[in-house]
Formats: sequence, structure tokens, C-alpha cells
Amino acid sequence: MSTEDIINALRNDNLDAARSETQNILYQKTGEYVQNKKNEISANITKTDISATDEE
Repeated sequence: MSTEDIINALRNDNLDAARSETQNILYQKTGEYVQNKKNEISANITKTDISATDEE
């Protein structure tokens, strides 16, 4: 469901569907953000570990 579908559900007073799909979108976006952050941290740790090894 897209944001347009959520708005249409709200207009049709289908609050349960709107709430459910809003939660689904928020969970999806949160999951994507967390995964991106994990990848970013992983890349930074790898760079830091390689730099520390090169200095020794």
C-alpha cells in the first residue's frame, strides 16, 4: 500500500486499514534505515581495522 492508499483509506473512514498500513510503512522504513546504518558502521570498522593494522 502506498501513501496515496493510506490517504484514500482515511477519506473513506477506514481507520483500521490506514493505521495498519501506516505501521507497515514505518516498520519498513525503520528496517531500511537500520540496515543502512549497520552497513555504514561495518564499513567504518573495516576501514579503521585496516588502518590500524597498516600503522603497526
